[in-house]
Amino acid sequence: MRNKIVAAFVLAPLAALALSSCAEEATAPVTQKVSDTKVVNEAAESAAEDNPEVEVTEAAPDTMAHETAGDAGGTASLRDTVEVGDWSVKVTEVARNANATIANANLFNDRPKGQYVLVTYEATYNGTERTADASWDLTWTLTGNDNKIIETDDEVTPADAEEWPTSVRSGGTVTTQVVFDIDPNKLPGGILSVEAYDANYDTVFADFKVQ
Repeated sequence: MRNKIVAAFVLAPLAALALSSCAEEATAPVTQKVSDTKVVNEAAESAAEDNPEVEVTEAAPDTMAHETAGDAGGTASLRDTVEVGDWSVKVTEVARNANATIANANLFNDRPKGQYVLVTYEATYNGTERTADASWDLTWTLTGNDNKIIETDDEVTPADAEEWPTSVRSGGTVTTQVVFDIDPNKLPGGILSVEAYDANYDTVFADFKVQ
């Protein structure tokens, strides 16, 4: 009987030690899984930060939002008022053959390579700056029916010759002009475009149909 009691006292700690070792082995894989998952997640996050395609994907909706907002809902008709940046803009007249008008505006104006198109527009400033200049803030282009973009020409317009004002304060409206030199065959079905910058200095624009 005494030998059995001694054996029990000797075997009990050994059994406890064996159970403790088994418990540690059972929990070890779980701890390793958690550690591995953390490493994998951190590696994935690091790869996403270093991958430039992630930035392009995130920026694309914002770019589209600016273009849609600036497009005034699509191509506008002449005499429609559109919002472009801090300006409300309306094309009041498009003189499709302004050769004589430009020639009379200034003696030193060049003859056109094609035909002068004179665009007259109104612009109302809606921003918060003390003053703004429509001729500086608004950029115009003319796209022919061949999809080639034409910049404004540097000839003196009647607005230039008569020194029509282009600077306003908030709420003020000015009328001014821009001129293009284009092959007259490229004009029907063309697009007149005006661009400006929004509060984030992103380009916004509006298109007008040239009938």
